[in-house]
Amino acid sequence: LAYREILMPVCAGVLLWFFCDTRLSSISLVLLALTMAYSIFQQKKALKLQAEYRMHPYVAQLLAISAVCLAFLILLLTFIYSPDRPILEWLNDVISNRLYLGKKAMDIFGFQIWGTWIRLAGNGGYLTGNSRYFYIDSVFLQFGIQYGLVMMTIFLALFNWIGTKAKKQKKWVLLWILLFDGIHGMF
Repeated sequence: LAYREILMPVCAGVLLWFFCDTRLSSISLVLLALTMAYSIFQQKKALKLQAEYRMHPYVAQLLAISAVCLAFLILLLTFIYSPDRPILEWLNDVISNRLYLGKKAMDIFGFQIWGTWIRLAGNGGYLTGNSRYFYIDSVFLQFGIQYGLVMMTIFLALFNWIGTKAKKQKKWVLLWILLFDGIHGMF
């Protein structure tokens, strides 16, 4: 990596914030840029010492499986969500009602082996006369409910495979990308 490559996620984050008001995407991209800068700094520091930069093995392993772990975390939180549980209700408020909507989708449609068709209505639906908002914001939940357990399993297996391969090939920035992608996919 070169320092100039950090401009790409920073510019994308600023443009997303300005044109789309997507806070999570923008913050994730800026954090990725900071992580990239830190990685470049560490690699150059190791190079001066005539050594190879190596990420701590536990951190590398955690990052390699982070997207899969985060998928299971959001599935679990959504599954156990109830407005009667104060901490989960607080979390639901913080993440803009996403646990409630995910739980509603689970209750109505459930998880099918091959998925089920769902008419999702985001804020753009208001332009076409739809007055009710119903959207599954979590990519992991959406995959599991809409596309089915088989596709979700393949999707998570691919994340795991990419993480394992990135760790083996010492692609440290890719491991961080998997973490940020997993966080983004949760919400």
